[in-house]
Amino acid sequence: MRPFICGFLEIPGVVVENADDTGNTPLADCILVGTDGMENSDMKILLVDDNLAVRKIARLFLVGAGFTVEVADHADDALQILSTESFDVLITDMIMPGALTGIDLILHAQAYYPKMKCGLISGMSDTLVDKSMDSLKDLQTLSKPFSKTDIVDFVKQMGT
Repeated sequence: MRPFICGFLEIPGVVVENADDTGNTPLADCILVGTDGMENSDMKILLVDDNLAVRKIARLFLVGAGFTVEVADHADDALQILSTESFDVLITDMIMPGALTGIDLILHAQAYYPKMKCGLISGMSDTLVDKSMDSLKDLQTLSKPFSKTDIVDFVKQMGT
């Protein structure tokens, strides 16, 4: 399988399809359609972040590593998705628009989907998370900005 060049970035081992077939679409608008070495293909992830750029690049990194990824832009959308699909891992931003925070979403997920692993990504300090709550004491956190290696390792850690 030959890598496809999208914009100025070549991603070895990854087939990328241009979203509008012009050949000039920025990386954030590319859609991953396949990978070599699908060693993580059994793990299904729900990624929740209100920042479109973060969602797109995090999804690109994770799908490129062989994970199946669904995205939502806020907690209410995530709850709707969770009511119809099952996931192995939930990764959510802490601060998002709407009535629910990432912590609220995680607490809901832990109550209704206890086998699903949960992780928090945030540009804010993880000291803001009250880990004294029993349900959050083992919560995995990842600080923004993160690299491909950071988020892939973060997910792999949660999946073990």
